[in-house]
Amino acid sequence: MVIKSPGSIRPSDRVTSIVSPPIARIATLAQAREQTGAKVIRLGQAVPWYGPPEWALAGLASGVHAPELHRYSPDPGLPEVRQLLSDLWFTPRRLVVDPATEIHLTTGASQAFLGALTAVADPGQRVVLTDPYYFDHLFAVQFLALTPRFVPMREDESGFHLNAAGIISEIRSGCAAVVVVDPANPTGSVVEECSLRLISEACAASGTALILDETYERITFSPPRGWHPWRDARTRGVTILVGSFSKSLGMAGWRLGYLIAPPHVMEQALKVHDCVAICAPVSAQVLLRLVLEGPFEEWMRVRLDDLDRRRRSVRQALEASSFFRWRPTGGGIFSFLPYRGTSNSLDTATRVLSETGVALIPGSAFGPAGEGHLRLSFGSTPATDFEEALARLAAHRQ
Repeated sequence: MVIKSPGSIRPSDRVTSIVSPPIARIATLAQAREQTGAKVIRLGQAVPWYGPPEWALAGLASGVHAPELHRYSPDPGLPEVRQLLSDLWFTPRRLVVDPATEIHLTTGASQAFLGALTAVADPGQRVVLTDPYYFDHLFAVQFLALTPRFVPMREDESGFHLNAAGIISEIRSGCAAVVVVDPANPTGSVVEECSLRLISEACAASGTALILDETYERITFSPPRGWHPWRDARTRGVTILVGSFSKSLGMAGWRLGYLIAPPHVMEQALKVHDCVAICAPVSAQVLLRLVLEGPFEEWMRVRLDDLDRRRRSVRQALEASSFFRWRPTGGGIFSFLPYRGTSNSLDTATRVLSETGVALIPGSAFGPAGEGHLRLSFGSTPATDFEEALARLAAHRQ
């Protein structure tokens, strides 16, 4: 508890009790190293090295004086953009989304997630997270005075897997929502269809919200699943989808994401959206429209091929390492690597940075099950620096 002194503001216990992840320390150490003249290669943040398509940027620049660019859009987003998303982004995945009642654009996936949680859970209710988890999800749960329940993922030589039985047990014990990230951050694992079916059906049977974070759904390295809970009439009513254009379209700085939910849930989520943001940035919405009006599928395929090559380069460089151990990655732009030795992940990331000049993220930032791992982003750095970083890491010894 923070004690209030005369003449000062006392921060809330709810927020001060939230522990920030140890990423800031690595960033500070990296900056200090750079100030000595040493080269640091940052493979930490999961932000792609590329930006949005050039044709869309050129179109936005030529229309920057359009009056509508400088005004609010309707709260859910520009109608023509929502229609394009329904037709060109979701229909190819065989997801039928009503652009008028089932989707709204948000300031990134994090705001979409916060809106979804606020709409379906009351203070004190339980929310199920996998462990490792994406730390911003835990922050949102704590901000809303909800109770997190953690279900450790299973890890073996083939990678990380959802513990469907553990999640279903939590659902049957009573919870407001289950959060599944697919592909997962930080592990890069893709949810098996049988696990997703079982979890979705358990949510439907109990009226529990299934919040499916699909931020990386366009960055996968295996054939798509044949089943999705939004397509199935039995599970659609409890399914909420959260997504982002930060990764697949290189729009991280434009802050644009989406929330998809049944209309009665969307009606409540829009109240949160109006309070937090009123509307998503209009310039970002217009940029997205210009992207979708161009050859974006081919543009994304080129970048996915490059990411796949990088993923395979990580495996080739580190599989024979005396320090790192490889875990297969099915999607996303990162690898979650166990390492040899008994030191904690923050100390290990600090030592790796000191000895190799490569900045990685301590696995402990993603929960207790993340300890003993380091997250490496293979999509955040230009190719030359990326190859140099892998050579440095491959030569690192315990």
